[in-house]
Amino acid sequence: MKDLRIGESLWEEWDGEYYEKSAPYHQVYFTIEHVDVNNEVVRKALVYAMQRDGVAISLAEGFRLIENCRESHLFSGVLDGESFAVCSSDGKTKYGDLLEEVKETTFIEF
Repeated sequence: MKDLRIGESLWEEWDGEYYEKSAPYHQVYFTIEHVDVNNEVVRKALVYAMQRDGVAISLAEGFRLIENCRESHLFSGVLDGESFAVCSSDGKTKYGDLLEEVKETTFIEF
């Protein structure tokens, strides 16, 4: 049964395109809008999502994982009506594709 805590759906694991990880084994989560990752509610929501997804087996482990995370405030949009991709604020990807539904996006890499 899925856990339905407040803020639980704020973060999702990134499976889109064009986000460049600083290391291939790192995991990336994202949320729509630019949010303050130091806000306690935002941090708890991220850790709950990590625990829900099996990335962290406990809340304490989740908080340890994000202690030195890489935070990025970028933009993302819909690519070909199917998947998400990182883009510039005007919706262009690094390959020149024009995305739809461009939104401010916060990424966390750990």
